Amino acid sequence: MVESEVVNANDELSTIKFHNAKATMNSQNMKVSAVFKNDTATPVPLTDATYDETLDILTFKQSATEGVIYLPDLVSLTMTPAA
Repeated sequence: MVESEVVNANDELSTIKFHNAKATMNSQNMKVSAVFKNDTATPVPLTDATYDETLDILTFKQSATEGVIYLPDLVSLTMTPAA
C-alpha cells in the first residue's frame, strides 16, 4: 500500500512561466501563495513571481530555502499583483 501520493521528483513544483505575459495582464511582479491539503484554510506565502519586461515572461521559481512543494499536496496556487 502506498502511503503517499508523491512518487518521485516529477511531483515537485519547481518553476512556472507565463510567456506573452503582457497579453494576459500578467506583466507585473506577483505575490504568490499556496493552499495545501493539510490546512485548506490558511494560504502560505511563497516566493514572488517576477516579470521580465524584455522577454515578456512572468516567472515563479520555488526557492530551495522554502522547501519542496509536492504537487499532490497542493490544492491551489494564487498570484496577486505585488504592491
